[in-house]
Amino acid sequence: MMRLILAFSFLVVIVAAPVSAASAPRPHIVVIVADDLGRNDVGFMGGKEIKTPNLDRLAATGAQLDAFYVQPVCTPTRASLMTGRYPMRYGLQVGVIRPWATYGLPLDERILPQALQEAGYETAIVGKWHLGNHERAYLPTQRGFDHQYGHYFGALDYYTHIRDGKHDWHRNDQPSHDEGYTTHLLAREAVRRIHDRDARKPLFLYVPFNAVHAPHQLVLSNNHQKVELFNFKYAPNEQANLAEAQPGKMQELRQRYNALAKQAVPPKSPEGA
Repeated sequence: MMRLILAFSFLVVIVAAPVSAASAPRPHIVVIVADDLGRNDVGFMGGKEIKTPNLDRLAATGAQLDAFYVQPVCTPTRASLMTGRYPMRYGLQVGVIRPWATYGLPLDERILPQALQEAGYETAIVGKWHLGNHERAYLPTQRGFDHQYGHYFGALDYYTHIRDGKHDWHRNDQPSHDEGYTTHLLAREAVRRIHDRDARKPLFLYVPFNAVHAPHQLVLSNNHQKVELFNFKYAPNEQANLAEAQPGKMQELRQRYNALAKQAVPPKSPEGA
């Protein structure tokens, strides 16, 4: 699914955080990334096949950037988001980082969680990293994230969490054997991170889901059996429906706590990978 797509890539949810009168405003920041979600897959861009009420609601109450271009595959887009710089400036413009690669986002690049950590934020990544893991120095918890949960690469099995014969599921950069469908696990962890955040600090929460990226594996309606579908017209649609529900869960939590009350939601274009 190496293709350039324009549409809903991530939501940036900014909400008010308590700060002292003498300090600069430090809002909570939640960044939600969808993987391989197409421009017309969402309702607010005219999509009809997939119901996206949560994303439509966020888009309707925020700013829609409908001419926002990204890189064609995972690693360059994520590197650009983290650094704020074009990926050709540090050699990651060509393709994705494979599980056997011995390189990553250069360590001399100062990235977003490092800057926010220095500004007093609690920082967390829940989802797909894809910026290098061949040495410990390249892992998320060594690059500005206080908390990490999820996977290092794309195209992993949604149930076994295996990619190319190797287990790819981690908590704080240590192997995790949590069982379940990846979309559900990531959504639950994101909600937990909001619930259990350090009340003394603003929160930066980066949630890059692996859905709706291949492999096309769904959850059956009545149980949690694995099902592999090769009808590429409908399987990704059902995965998108599952993924689309997850921002609503985080939204409900924010409303219940009322601590994250003000919102600015600028939708940006999706990541192609």
